[in-house]
Amino acid sequence: MKEDFEKIGYTLREISEHFCKKTPREVTFADADNYDYEISEIFQKWQKVSSGVPFEKEFPCFDAFWEVLASWNAQECWTHERAERIIRLAEKALKEIDDYLKKRIIEGIVKELEILSSENSRDFFYSVEYYVDTYYEDSICALILKWEQSGYGDFDALFPITASVVAKLKSVDDWIERPREVYADIIASAKDALKEVREYKIS
Repeated sequence: MKEDFEKIGYTLREISEHFCKKTPREVTFADADNYDYEISEIFQKWQKVSSGVPFEKEFPCFDAFWEVLASWNAQECWTHERAERIIRLAEKALKEIDDYLKKRIIEGIVKELEILSSENSRDFFYSVEYYVDTYYEDSICALILKWEQSGYGDFDALFPITASVVAKLKSVDDWIERPREVYADIIASAKDALKEVREYKIS
């Protein structure tokens, strides 16, 4: 389910970016028609996984962008005004989708930090890799990697406390057991990191 939401988000982002990179002259009916069909398929997938949340409510800007693409029929000539409007709406849609994806990553990090801050230092040695290894796509390190690969900014600069916690986690991810005080410090620091991430405002 989680993967479906992310795949939908990143696909919508790719479509928005495609039109944002175009000049009005490069926007064609064939382009609009092809993506109208692709968005229709995404819309059907959304309806299956969204638990009743309307697509147009979650993505109002993208929905307006889609509406303009869908309303262009083969009998209508290209106009500069229509092409400019498509690009302008694509730019708004892109920001909306980026905010949606940022929110999902932040929610994932919050969840990881909540779990981390409630760990027991006595047996934390066995849990370290689940936070650090990017093989686990819900791990805090995998989520931070996703943030940076998506171009959302330098995570360490935006979240210095969380970055410090992650650095501590990485430093003990070597299957060498440390004193309980070391693990207790990481767990305690996670509470400050949790506050930092929760306070982040997605603009």
